[in-house]
Amino acid sequence: FGANGRDTYRYSRSMAGARGIAQFMPATYAATRRGYSEARLPMSFLAAMEDHQVSIIAMYCAIDSVLANLPPWYRRELMRPGNELNLGLYVAGAYNAGSGAASRAFNRYAFARAFAPARASRSYLGKFEAIWNLR
Repeated sequence: FGANGRDTYRYSRSMAGARGIAQFMPATYAATRRGYSEARLPMSFLAAMEDHQVSIIAMYCAIDSVLANLPPWYRRELMRPGNELNLGLYVAGAYNAGSGAASRAFNRYAFARAFAPARASRSYLGKFEAIWNLR
């Protein structure tokens, strides 16, 4: 970040095509932009992902969307004090595998890391939990 300054995020791209500090995929960004017009996210995916502030705003909107689309009882359980790790695991799972896949898997496995819908997501959530436990 230090050498490239604000241009750093211009170069952050995953092999799958995710871009920016929040590593958005183009379709996820487009859906987030459509669902949150009040956030005034730029139409251009590349312009948005090259701006770290816009990318973080889009990430906030995407997390809100993931949580807003849950049944109320489900959302209450995740938002219950003391359940922060499960909330983080759900949001990370939805980020990694998509909210539909995370919701289906979460319904099946409840509050267990095994709820991740795919091996790659289980690995991702294992890393998330390891970092969480460093705090």
